[in-house]
Amino acid sequence: MSRFEKFERAHVLKSFSQDKRRLQIHQVIVTEQNVAKMLIDTRGALPSRTHFLPLDRIEARTLPAKTVAEAKKIAQSYGEECWLATELIRHDNSPGLEKAFQTVFGSIIICESSKVAEKITYGNLRATTVTLEGDKYTSVGTASGGFRGDKSNNYLRLAKAYRQWKSESAQKHALIKTLKAEIEALNQAKADADQLNLRINSIDGRLDLLQLSIDNNPREMLANDLQRIDAELAEIDERSAQAAPRVKELETKLTDAEKRKKNAKQFREDEEKKAKQELKAAQEALAALGDEVQRSKAALAQKRADVTESEKAISEAQESIKKLQDDFEEIKREIAAKDLEQKAVKAEFDAVKSRLEDLRGEKRKKEEELREIKKQGEEARKESIAEAERCKELKEKYSHYKEQASNMAKQYQHAMREYRWLADVEDQLAVKGTDFEFPSGFTADKGKKDVDDLKERQDKLSRNLNVKAMNLLAQAEDSVMTLLKKKETLYKDRKTLQETIHKLDEKRKEEISKAYHQVTKDMSSIFSTLLVNADAKLEPPAGMTEHQGLEIKVAFQGKWKESLTELSGGQKSLVALSLVLAMLKFKPAPLYILDEVDAALDISHTQNIGLMIKKHFTNSQFIIVSLKEGMFNNANVLFRTSFAEGTSRVDRFASKN
Repeated sequence: MSRFEKFERAHVLKSFSQDKRRLQIHQVIVTEQNVAKMLIDTRGALPSRTHFLPLDRIEARTLPAKTVAEAKKIAQSYGEECWLATELIRHDNSPGLEKAFQTVFGSIIICESSKVAEKITYGNLRATTVTLEGDKYTSVGTASGGFRGDKSNNYLRLAKAYRQWKSESAQKHALIKTLKAEIEALNQAKADADQLNLRINSIDGRLDLLQLSIDNNPREMLANDLQRIDAELAEIDERSAQAAPRVKELETKLTDAEKRKKNAKQFREDEEKKAKQELKAAQEALAALGDEVQRSKAALAQKRADVTESEKAISEAQESIKKLQDDFEEIKREIAAKDLEQKAVKAEFDAVKSRLEDLRGEKRKKEEELREIKKQGEEARKESIAEAERCKELKEKYSHYKEQASNMAKQYQHAMREYRWLADVEDQLAVKGTDFEFPSGFTADKGKKDVDDLKERQDKLSRNLNVKAMNLLAQAEDSVMTLLKKKETLYKDRKTLQETIHKLDEKRKEEISKAYHQVTKDMSSIFSTLLVNADAKLEPPAGMTEHQGLEIKVAFQGKWKESLTELSGGQKSLVALSLVLAMLKFKPAPLYILDEVDAALDISHTQNIGLMIKKHFTNSQFIIVSLKEGMFNNANVLFRTSFAEGTSRVDRFASKN
């Protein structure tokens, strides 16, 4: 069990105990009925009238779940709440403790306001209710409350505030849990954003590499090659242009050579040979230039194809770069939105955290109050233990003094038998101003020593007899005779008194016997009226007469019970009521007043009480205070009290019969 549940339980119980304290009746849970009996027999040691709940005898009583559900619906219709009292109480798992709490609180509904309490109590549910202010309403029309002196001790309101705080705390914890989940999601989003940042950085690196690769792309290289090829072509064209005049010159020389051929064959042959050689060299140079031009053109076409492919790759790369830039911008927008959302969540989280700190401070305050209450309870428990110890010590002293008194009584009887003259002066013993006055500090041992001293002195005096004393002997003898006559008269008076006392004792025994027979007869008749197929009687214990003591015997279905401890609480109440009414019937009175004698009984027994009074007390009048309808139905005149709108009211109803 947690400390807050204990706080709730302790404050609810204390509030109920304050309500009980106004009647000066305390309810105490004990394990066995014998324990309750021992506590009751302490003869005034308890601080006030106490109602004990023995766990081995009580029966659990609680409202049906349907009734509680209807009550909650009524409260909800007013925008409020209500609880069964046992719902507000937490306790440990001690055996039988649940039954005790159900007995005390199982039939009580706690309401927030008197309006809802009146609706539940005076409506169809007819259930007992208690408001948070301490006002109590019962189904028979009674209401109690109105005291608001110490509002600081209204523990039902504290319990409600605690439950409300607990509910809010649970909601806040749920909100915190949700916020933590969102924060985790945001952290995940942040991690995703970090991953995207890494991707962006990677893309930036790739862009740098791509830019570098573009700078080193074959397109540039091809452009450079084209420029170089164009330069080479220009150089070739220039060389071709330079070679053309040479060819033309050679052709001219060849023509001249043809002309000179006619002149000289040798010259012609030499010149022709020389010209052929030069022509061959020129043709070879021209062919070499043509091959070089073809190779340059083929290389140029290849370079142009490579440039086209590079331009296509560059276009695709630019499209990829644009797409990556668009993705990067989208990611940046998402990161900005998430940052704003994270800031809002952080602000709300800070607010919740601040509220949580406030609640924790309030929790620490409540824990301090709980520790103070526990401390007070511990002090009360210690005082109870101390009172029990003092009670035990007083019992031991009482036993010791009782034993001393018994010993003194035996010594007194022995002295009366040994010294018969003490009977004549018994009324003068230890009386101040008489010859038998005991001096201060006198004890039996001291008195015995004084007697021995006097005897010794008497022996000494007898040896030396005083002659004058002999002259006084006659006077003493006359006095003795006079005293003897008075003694004889006293003996006669004593005998007369003893005879009178004996006659009174006989008369007492006769009256006791008469009362015993009449009361046991009336008790049997009354008890059989209250409980069908049941009987009760007064009977002397074994080995004793009715003058020495009586005990109650009860039978059900003809079977006599060994002890009253076998009876239930209601049956014991009926037995006690039967005995009291039987004694009243022995010496009838014209008027009787009974105050809630049926409080612990069910409706059938209450009805039987009314029938019994009409049957057995025809010549008497009864004024009965009751809250049971079974008693109302047998009344000749009914005065009914109610409490409505803050005002008490008394109505008189007379029976038509």
